[in-house]
Amino acid sequence: TRGPTCTQPARDHYFPDLHHLKFELEEGTTPAGRAVRFGYNPLEFEGFSWRGYAQMSSIQPKVVVTLNVTSPDLFRLVFRYVSRGPASVEGRVSVVEEGKFNVCGNCTEQTKQIVFAPSTEPAFVTVPQNSFGEPFVLNPNTWSLVVEAEGVL
Repeated sequence: TRGPTCTQPARDHYFPDLHHLKFELEEGTTPAGRAVRFGYNPLEFEGFSWRGYAQMSSIQPKVVVTLNVTSPDLFRLVFRYVSRGPASVEGRVSVVEEGKFNVCGNCTEQTKQIVFAPSTEPAFVTVPQNSFGEPFVLNPNTWSLVVEAEGVL
């Protein structure tokens, strides 16, 4: 640390926070490897990130994002979303070791259930959703993060 009150990181260092690893679903792919459908209407999703926001629906119920993990750790995921429908949308979040996405015989796969509550403004949901849920355990490797929704998000 540096600074008169030791509140600044040293040069070429940072203070990690809840958002120190940030991934955008709209930069992912479909399971078939195609680009993700995304929107960029601020009336639908206020304050979206630089590119837009992934649209989850029956046309695109699943998105895959590649994660490069460089050190072993426990991970919790935080999603920022909008769900304008009247009911909650259920889904799943899985992490699978790269190269084993389509054929997963003895690979490491971890899956957690998720519920996206209705919200007309951007909201956050954490995976796992309760304090008793186990975090994702990821070792150094390339992983596929698979996000599935059973409704429109």
